[in-house]
Amino acid sequence: MSDYKRLVSYIYTYNNGQKDKNVGFAKVEIRNGQCKINVSLKGVYTDKPEDYGVYFVVRKDGDIVGVKLGNMTVKNGLGEYGDITYPGNINNSGYSFSNIGGIFIGNRNDRHNVLASQWDDEEINTSKIVFPEEIRVINDKAIESVKKSESEDNETQDKDAAQLVNKTQEKDESQIISETQVKDVVQLVNGSREEDDSPLIRKSFMEDAIPEVDELQLETEAAEVKYSKKEETLGSNLEKQSDWTTIFSKKNIIDAFSDDDYYDCVEVTPEDIKELPLSDTNMYNNSFLMHGYYGYKHILFGKVQRNGEKNLYFIGIPGVYSNREKFMSSMFGFNNFKKSHRSDCRNPYFGYWYMEVYI
Repeated sequence: MSDYKRLVSYIYTYNNGQKDKNVGFAKVEIRNGQCKINVSLKGVYTDKPEDYGVYFVVRKDGDIVGVKLGNMTVKNGLGEYGDITYPGNINNSGYSFSNIGGIFIGNRNDRHNVLASQWDDEEINTSKIVFPEEIRVINDKAIESVKKSESEDNETQDKDAAQLVNKTQEKDESQIISETQVKDVVQLVNGSREEDDSPLIRKSFMEDAIPEVDELQLETEAAEVKYSKKEETLGSNLEKQSDWTTIFSKKNIIDAFSDDDYYDCVEVTPEDIKELPLSDTNMYNNSFLMHGYYGYKHILFGKVQRNGEKNLYFIGIPGVYSNREKFMSSMFGFNNFKKSHRSDCRNPYFGYWYMEVYI
C-alpha cells in the first residue's frame, strides 16, 4: 500500500482564459501499479454533442504541456470519462505521475475555453497550453530540418572530394593516379557519408525531445488528512505567531451561528489562511477550501469554546448541505457541517463545512 494515492479535485470552466464556475470533478487513484482516472462533468452546455480531449497537465519551461489520456463526449450538459494507465510512464509519454500538475479538457482550436483543475500551486494560464499535436508538428519540422542539413552536408562533401581529385590531377597531369590513391578518395567520400548517415544526430534530437522524469513526488491531498510533523513547520510558524491574531481586530465580527460555541467569526481569504501558523500545511492549498472561496468569496474563521480549551479555532467553508458536498468535503478533511442563520444568505440549507484546528 506504499504506492497508494488518491486525489479528488473540482473542475472549473475557463472562459476566454478566466476561471468561472464549477462543472464537475476529477478523481485519480494510484494503487498496485495502476493509475485510474475518472472525470465527471455536469452543466457543460453545448449546441450539440461535442468531443473533447482529456489531458494531464505538465509544467515545462513556463508552458502547460498536455499529455493526452483520451477523448470524451459531452451531451446535454453531461460527460463521463474513465481510463487506466501506468503511473510510471503515462500513456508512453515519458512523464510519470510525479510530473503531473493537474488535468484539463478541451480542443486545440479553442484553447481559451477549456475545463481544468490544477493540483499544484500554479494557476491555469490557457494561453500557455501546448497540445501534443502541436509538439509533433514542431518535432516533424525539426527532423525535416535535420534531414535537409544532412543532404546539404552530403552535397558539400561530394564537391570537396571532387575538388581533391581535380587538384591531384592538376598537380601532375602526366602522373596517372594509382589504384591506391583512387581507393583513398573513395574511402574519404564513403566514410563521410557513413558518419552523416549514423543515427547520432537523430538520437541526440530525440533525447532532447524526451522529457526528464522528475524524481520529486507530487504532493496530493489524500482522503484521510494526515498532519505534517511539527518540526518541519516550526520555523515558519514562529514567524507567523507574532502577528496573525490581529486578524480579529482588522475585520468585522460576523454573527454566523445561533449558539456561542463558535464565536468571534470573521470572513477571511485564502491569503489570510496562509498567515496562520497551522501544523497541517496542506490546508494552505486545500482544493475544497478554494472551491468554497470561489463560490462565496469568503472563508469563515473563528474561535471555539469548549471546556476551557485554549488555542482552539475553526475554519469554515461556505456551502449548502447535500450528500454530494458531504462526500467531497470529507475527502479534504471538512467532516462536519454547521447551519448558519446569516441574513445575507437566504438559502435555508446554507452553512459551513468546518474543521477545528489548534494554533
